[in-house]
Amino acid sequence: MIEYIRLKSLWVSIAFFSFSLQFDDLYEFINSSRSFLNVIANRRSLKEISYHFRIFRV
Repeated sequence: MIEYIRLKSLWVSIAFFSFSLQFDDLYEFINSSRSFLNVIANRRSLKEISYHFRIFRV
């Protein structure tokens, strides 16, 4: 379940950043996505995970 949420979050973060993505910003984009995933992955509370999942659902 957590892996599914992380995968979904990755695609949402890509969609969120892609509209402003430039070739020279690719490194920053990757770092932003990684930071976003780390925030989601570090959540221990099921309630918090559900909360983030609802917000970032597409």
